[in-house]
Amino acid sequence: MDSTVMPNSNSTPEYKTFENKSSCEKGINIGDWRVTTRKDRIYNSEEIDRISDETKLPQIPEMYFGFNHITIENTKTNVKWSFNTNDALRKVQINLKENENWVRVAVADKWNASRNSKEEEEKKKIHRPYDWTFSTDFRGKIENTTAEVTKERIDITKLMRRDPILFFDQVILYEDELGDNGIATLDAKVRVMPTGIFILGRFFLRIEDVLCRSNETRVYLEFDKGYILSEYFSRELPIEDVKKALPAPKPWEPEERQKLTEVKMITDPNWVSSVLTKKDHPSIMDVSNKIIDENIELETGPDNNKILDPEKLNLPKSKFGNGNIGYVIYEKIQ
Repeated sequence: MDSTVMPNSNSTPEYKTFENKSSCEKGINIGDWRVTTRKDRIYNSEEIDRISDETKLPQIPEMYFGFNHITIENTKTNVKWSFNTNDALRKVQINLKENENWVRVAVADKWNASRNSKEEEEKKKIHRPYDWTFSTDFRGKIENTTAEVTKERIDITKLMRRDPILFFDQVILYEDELGDNGIATLDAKVRVMPTGIFILGRFFLRIEDVLCRSNETRVYLEFDKGYILSEYFSRELPIEDVKKALPAPKPWEPEERQKLTEVKMITDPNWVSSVLTKKDHPSIMDVSNKIIDENIELETGPDNNKILDPEKLNLPKSKFGNGNIGYVIYEKIQ
């Protein structure tokens, strides 16, 4: 099903929305750009085995939508940027050594404290040679060009304007409840305005009574500029620090209702991410400034983003394991 809309002003390019139910895809053609989203079924057992073998992960998320993606493509240059499930999963760490990059659930310390013999010490070790939280620092896959580090920032004021939305969609890529110990989700949203395209891809992690983590990729294309700006930002906090940002309870509300409000907010990825994603926090490292100011040479990875060498850049490390977190990088794609 297609629908073409002619521009009603000089600032709105001609655009045409489309939908193909057989391929579970829909999107919009606007100017020289095409946005496509796909919301398909979860992988079946055969497909799960295949991606598990390919990624060397002994387990993949419970709800795994391996066909899903959001893609921007320039129809003239064929430059393409996509946020897709399988490439994101390939960024999950594997072959971890014992106690390396290991996040423990809150009950583990209590369980460990109750056992002190050497035999019990051996029994209590959980050998999982991969990151069981499925944390990914995927920044999107680029085709037919490469990303360059930049100091240019996404103009947030333009995104805050109440421009008409010509197309919107949200796609879930994977989700796992981590054995009832929290939640790990990867999803993406896209909105198309008369002036440009904005995409937010987010990995969100909450481990009960332990931590919250958010890895976010923001992509913004302004039609009059003709190139894509990408911002990747990561941060985590202990759950107790996140709770400090909760609004003060209303003294007249029953205690039960106050607890329900707290649970609702702590389990809301949007609210928690708003607490985490404060790029001006002194603990956040601006990697772009470091790379450019110190003229650091970086290799380009298979996704055509720059490979962020943790040692060369001295990237901040997670206090809970799972590699490097607590930094922001800006890239230009054209």
